[in-house]
Amino acid sequence: MDYAKNRNIRKKAVTGVALDTHMMHVTISYPLPDNRLLTQLFTALDEGSVNVDMISQIVNVEGLQLSFSIKDSDVQQISSILEELSTTFDALDYKINEAYVKISLIGSGMRDMSGVASKAFITLINSNIPFYQTTTSEISISYVIDAENGNKAVEVLYDAFDI
Repeated sequence: MDYAKNRNIRKKAVTGVALDTHMMHVTISYPLPDNRLLTQLFTALDEGSVNVDMISQIVNVEGLQLSFSIKDSDVQQISSILEELSTTFDALDYKINEAYVKISLIGSGMRDMSGVASKAFITLINSNIPFYQTTTSEISISYVIDAENGNKAVEVLYDAFDI
């Protein structure tokens, strides 16, 4: 069978949706884009064997904002680390939210197909599911959402991508 003649066999962009309910979302804000703060934070996370999953950073006129997700079993460690950093960086503000989950769309077909992120954003928005952080790779898109919307998000994304 000649593949070129059978292009109607279409590869799916998204082949799965994963829900991680064992995570926390951490956001830190600091009025200056200070690399010393980031260096000390990630050194402490490494020394404490805290695995950071999703990371997003914004630096603008308001300073630095960094958000990341970690396993919920690391709540004591992250609390201690951030409290210690607050003694060195007086203006450091942080929030640890344990009421979030991570949902991920997965599929190798995303590499070659446009519109996947758009469809996922629109699906979540039209379903009244707010998201607080988004990260992507070649074969996945992950969102941090409210824990109460986790199962609903799985259902609407399964439907939207015909999984």
